[in-house]
Amino acid sequence: MIPDRRPTQSQIVEAPGFSFTVRVGFDPKTGAPIEVFIDSRGKAGSPLDHALYKVGVTLSRMMQGDDRPVEDEPSSNALTDEALGLVPQG
Repeated sequence: MIPDRRPTQSQIVEAPGFSFTVRVGFDPKTGAPIEVFIDSRGKAGSPLDHALYKVGVTLSRMMQGDDRPVEDEPSSNALTDEALGLVPQG
């Protein structure tokens, strides 16, 4: 199970016409990266925002050994680890 509190590292990535914040969460015991979040500085709920959400969840699941497909984005009020599918099952 992923701990509720974990160290993170953030970096802003800029490209022509875009600005993204990439956050990586690390397992506090091993230091291994276990999750990725990518946020755009654009309009919330846009197709790009949705695509970045799915990329982040897919990368996070891959790091955790989980190959389930990413479902549609949950409501913005429910962006918890469980809603994002970042809590290992079983």
